[in-house]
Order: sequence, then structure tokens, then C-alpha cells
Amino acid sequence: MNKANEIRRKNKDRLLYTNSGGGSSDRGRPWESVRFNHPSTFETLAMDPAKKSEIKDDLLGFADGESFYQKQDGPGKEGKVG
Repeated sequence: MNKANEIRRKNKDRLLYTNSGGGSSDRGRPWESVRFNHPSTFETLAMDPAKKSEIKDDLLGFADGESFYQKQDGPGKEGKVG
């Protein structure tokens, strides 16, 4: 099941959101989205290799914890009643 979720996540479109700033003409939609397609990857990013590895490990750890947060109804809600 984890493999299927991983494939689904990799194939999912990434969206970039911006505030529409349209006031009342935005029909209750304060955010606009566009597909985010960029040829660069984290691997092609020019930066200190040690810092890049540290950031990458941190991001992967956060992404791996996503299923934990879904089970808890979001981050920071453990142990709260109500």
C-alpha cells in the first residue's frame, strides 16, 4: 500500500497558490492556483552539499510523517480534548 501512495504522490500535480486580491468579485475564492511545472529539481540546486543534504533529510522526514499527522487530524493536536 505504501508503494501505491508513493506513486500517487509523485504523479500528483503541484499547484502554486496566490492571493487573488479580487475583493467581492472573486466569488468567495480568495486564492487562485496554477499548475507548478519547473524543470529544476532539488538535485540540480547549486548550494553547499552538506547543507543540501541536511535540508533534504529534513524534508524527507517531514514528508514521511504525513501519514502520522493524517491519523492525528493534523499537527499539534495530540492530547487535546474536544
